[in-house]
Amino acid sequence: MANVTSAQKNNKVTTMAENHLQSLVHYTDFLKYKYAFMDWRDELTAEQIKLIGKGKNDIAQGKTVSHVQAKDKIRNYINNKQRS
Repeated sequence: MANVTSAQKNNKVTTMAENHLQSLVHYTDFLKYKYAFMDWRDELTAEQIKLIGKGKNDIAQGKTVSHVQAKDKIRNYINNKQRS
């Protein structure tokens, strides 16, 4: 897809019907929001990358628990803390 020039963008906006401009504003806000989160991987710290790798290795080695097991462990932990 060819790059759109500023002049082309300006022409599109200035010739747009007035009643469609609010929709355009909403849509451009949506696009900004949508694409703001696409490059989150670039923002990870070295420690976060290391921990993700550890998690992947744990999964590959079967070192996981089910959701039900995790909930039980958390419930038991909380109950034991409350008794202490």
